[in-house]
Order: sequence, then structure tokens, then C-alpha cells
Amino acid sequence: MRLRRLRHDDSDALLAFERDNRHWFERFIESRGEAFYSARAVAEHVRTSLAEHADGVMFPGLVVQGGVLLGRVNLREIDRTRGTARLGYRVAENAAGQGVGRFAVSAIVDLARTTYKLRQLTAFVSVDNPASRRVLEKQGFRVVGRRPGMAEVGPRRIDCLEYQRCLSRR
Repeated sequence: MRLRRLRHDDSDALLAFERDNRHWFERFIESRGEAFYSARAVAEHVRTSLAEHADGVMFPGLVVQGGVLLGRVNLREIDRTRGTARLGYRVAENAAGQGVGRFAVSAIVDLARTTYKLRQLTAFVSVDNPASRRVLEKQGFRVVGRRPGMAEVGPRRIDCLEYQRCLSRR
């Protein structure tokens, strides 16, 4: 497995990844909405992500192995002055339980520490997603709060846990 930055020519693979895993993702996180699942919308998403990357406020990452997209991991809201960013990740259903999430979070933590010189990462996870919670906890993230009704998953509002990790110590 390796982590690499999203590229302009990833739109088709990203659309397939998102479509193939849509129902899996939407069990745990808010839907992106029907309009997202088109070539035009995903290409715009890629352009926007790369523009934010060029502005230094995002790192859009892909986890690939043998040319297959297994997951996504991002740093968003990068603030180098404060030394903070928000981490998010998603893993393909057929790759769940195979260490992809662990790899993605570990790799992005290293990138945040070494390349971006960040001091703290924040992540939000549904209380109903024990696998993602476990991945974060094994990577040194700790729960610092609960956000009631933070996300809408299907027809219901769900609570999310706010996790943080200090990067100044291992």
C-alpha cells in the first residue's frame, strides 16, 4: 500500500470508487447527494480539492495498492499558523478489516507531522462506527467531546465523537 496525492487524472477511478462504495459509506456518514455521483461532479470535486491543495489548506490523499484505489484520506482546514488540521478517511468495503484504515491514518499523521509541521489533528467519527473509532484510537487519537446530532445518516441525526491527536509527541 502507498499513500499518494490525488491527481487530475484520478476522476474516473474516484467516481468508480465512490459509486461502488456509496451504500457502504452512507451507513456511517452523510450522503454526498445524488448529484455528486456523476463524472462532471467528481471532476469538479477533484479540481476543488487540488485548488485547496495548491492553496496549502488541504492534502487530498489516495491509498492505492497495485493500481487499485482502496481508500481516501485527507487533511482539511490546514492551518499552519495554529498547527492544526482536520483528518478524514474512508475505506472501500471490500478492503475493510485489512489494515487500510490503519495505514491511511498512520501515513497521513506522518505527513502532517513532517511535511506540514502540524501539532494537532482533529477527526470526527459516528458513535455507530466502532471500526473507525478503533483505527483512530490505535493511532493515538483520544476522544475530547461528543457532538449530538452532528451528521445526518439516512433519515436520522447521529452523534459523532470528536477525536484529537497531539503530534508533538509520539
